[in-house]
Amino acid sequence: MMIFPYGLFAAAGVGCMLIALLLSAPKHTLPKGTITIFGLLSIPLSLFFARLLYCIFQWNLFSTYENPWLMLCIWDGGYSIWGIVPGLLLAAWLTAKIQHCSFASFWDCVSLSSALLFAMLYSGEGRTELGVGKVIDEGFLTAAFPFLFLEQKLGVNLEYRLIVYRLQCLACFVLYLVLLLSRKKTKTEGILALRYWAVFASMQIFWESLRDDGHMLFIFLRIGQVAAGVVLLCVLLALSRRFRQMGRRMPWFVWLIFILCLGMIAALEFSLDGRLSIGTPSMARDYGLMAVVCIILAALPCALTGKLEACHSK
Repeated sequence: MMIFPYGLFAAAGVGCMLIALLLSAPKHTLPKGTITIFGLLSIPLSLFFARLLYCIFQWNLFSTYENPWLMLCIWDGGYSIWGIVPGLLLAAWLTAKIQHCSFASFWDCVSLSSALLFAMLYSGEGRTELGVGKVIDEGFLTAAFPFLFLEQKLGVNLEYRLIVYRLQCLACFVLYLVLLLSRKKTKTEGILALRYWAVFASMQIFWESLRDDGHMLFIFLRIGQVAAGVVLLCVLLALSRRFRQMGRRMPWFVWLIFILCLGMIAALEFSLDGRLSIGTPSMARDYGLMAVVCIILAALPCALTGKLEACHSK
């Protein structure tokens, strides 16, 4: 039996997530056996949706298969990390139904713990040819942070490429620690999960843009960026629903800012791809603007969750 190095990282990520869930179970008074049931449900469901999403967006690779069932062979081709999200969500919902516990509270636990899973998955990309960024000129950054750059020799010259997967892995760990420390201050169920997915998705829009491995592109955007946009939309829809349940309305300008931010990201991607000229071409300027836009996308839902908590405390 062949064992793929990336599979070991995936297994380690699942183990870290389940251990984190076990440690948080007493604080959320989860019924006995909840984590076991979730583990048994989440692994097959996440694999299924991750593979399904990969096959949908790589249909040109699988449309020639005489036997469609061969698409289930996850070792042939790969899977999409973003497909894990609906798998975790469905598994958490089914577990909450089976165990008769609060879905919102349990989804808070699962969402936060999933940061460790994603951190290990991104770390495992070091064993593949994915997760490498664009060529960076040698200078202060390459000298100060050599562990973030990959040296490639071209003849007598050296070129440096940003190791994006290490940044993604580090960002996931930082996000986990920050939200873990702030968990005690969060009193309303479901708020922690909304904050987590808002920040996680916003970060991935930026990180995915830095990649230069040509993996799973949708026109000029990456599937990861499209999926992150969908997750952010779901977060805002969930927040809008929470406001309506309290007899309030989410401010209308939130949607305007969201649409403008997505439009700005699309324009910047056009600029980085050379299809749109915004003044003098500048990669540093475009990525700087994109970082600001992504921060706004993350801060907007977080501010709304703060407003929700303030309303609950009255």
